[in-house]
Amino acid sequence: MFRTLVMRQLKLSRIRQLHSTPMSKNKGVIEKEASKPKVPEAKQEENLLGAPMHLVTNFDKRILVLVKRYPSMDAVPTKVSYDCIKNAHTKARIYVCNCMVVFAIVGFTWSAMSGKKELAAGRHIISDRMKFIAEQQSKGKAEAEARAAAEARAAAASES
Repeated sequence: MFRTLVMRQLKLSRIRQLHSTPMSKNKGVIEKEASKPKVPEAKQEENLLGAPMHLVTNFDKRILVLVKRYPSMDAVPTKVSYDCIKNAHTKARIYVCNCMVVFAIVGFTWSAMSGKKELAAGRHIISDRMKFIAEQQSKGKAEAEARAAAEARAAAASES
């Protein structure tokens, strides 16, 4: 069932691509098409078959300028063909991926160099963490002793 649906869809898409007017199997142009009233010029543009058009957004304009399809954002028309925008998105995606690869390589190199520099200076993550824990424990003990002393003074003051 799925296979037949897919085959029908493929056949329909081929018919749409090859013919500008609906065709019946034996009669040529369908008679109903000839009897239709004339459509004004503005609406007739929409009915013509051709390259499907894509309404361009501001982001799409930036992409078209980035891939050098148009010289500036002002030169980009309001509608471009779907193939044009698809190719521009593909080129922009490749460009962004290449930039991410370069940034990753630079970041890895920088982190390796800074790690070697800190290792040569004698700093280690584990030793820094142990120092931090020891400082926090000493602060906690000092606060506990201060609290105990304050409670002792408060108890002595209440007894007197």
